Amino acid sequence: MDDTNQPRAWNSAQPVTSFSLTNEAHRAASTVHYQVAADDGTRGEATIVELFPGISLVQFELKSKVLGEFYEVPARLNLHDTIDIVYIKQGSAEFDREDELSSVVQIGEVGIAASDERRLVLRCPVGYVKGCAIVLSRAMRAEARRVLMTFGVDPSAVRSLAHEKEKLHVVPARPELVGTFELLCFGHAEASKSMYRLKAVEALQLLTKADPKAAQPQDMGHRRTTRLSHVELASRAQQIMMGNLATPITITTLATMCGTSPTVLKEAFRETFGQPIYQWYRAYRIKQAAETLKTTDLTIAEVASSVGYANPSKFTKAFSDTMGETPHAWRSRTLAERGVAG
Repeated sequence: MDDTNQPRAWNSAQPVTSFSLTNEAHRAASTVHYQVAADDGTRGEATIVELFPGISLVQFELKSKVLGEFYEVPARLNLHDTIDIVYIKQGSAEFDREDELSSVVQIGEVGIAASDERRLVLRCPVGYVKGCAIVLSRAMRAEARRVLMTFGVDPSAVRSLAHEKEKLHVVPARPELVGTFELLCFGHAEASKSMYRLKAVEALQLLTKADPKAAQPQDMGHRRTTRLSHVELASRAQQIMMGNLATPITITTLATMCGTSPTVLKEAFRETFGQPIYQWYRAYRIKQAAETLKTTDLTIAEVASSVGYANPSKFTKAFSDTMGETPHAWRSRTLAERGVAG
């Protein structure tokens, strides 16, 4: 198919897929729930709760069918000219930017961004992301300003949360901050709008009272700002690994196939996905094996072979380390949960 006219990620050769919002449901006058979908089979949901005039809570969950795909966030979510404070509960998210840098927020992290463009492009590096965001309009209404001031939050301090140079500034995780954001995510059916308001203000208090722009430790595991060329390199390597399960591929061979060195490939992969390349590859193979155990009648030895383990004992150990139980226990439990005799 000729994709010459398709929109593309900034400075990237990859086309951008557009999301659609369907099944819009108004749970209350100030709460809207959407189903999110894309033509490639990606599905998700988003709920927008207006906490105060000019301050909203966005809860989101997305499962991407195509790893490495770029998606354009629908304009109806209205992230234009806002300060966005994003918390990742599960998975990770990556936000594309115009100067060949791509900012990644990992599980348990908070990212702060100033959205002044109408077009926002993101990826789900590990295929899944769940979290929430506090979205503040830069033209905040007087009522919202008074609320923040009442709780000791200076609106000018809120506006300064967005970093002057970074598209998305990552704040080191702190237990009290993570605990507050956890209560703002999907999964708390009993939560009221009043509780959301309280926790959102509490999160802003924590962010503005402790300098969010303080220098970050040098050993945080991966750089949060990644060159887009590295993102594309890591994504290419990931696709190759996903197609090589029965015959595992070495990092040296993979690097050669990607036209780079093992050192650069390992660095790019860690920057993009937040974990070593071998660790991701092992976990992916085991999770594919878990799905095969659940949906087929293949023996455990056959499943082990399908993901590159010639030795069933080594497979059992790797499976137990990753899934927390043996392959036999996993199959028996999942079949029982589905009401099938194991």
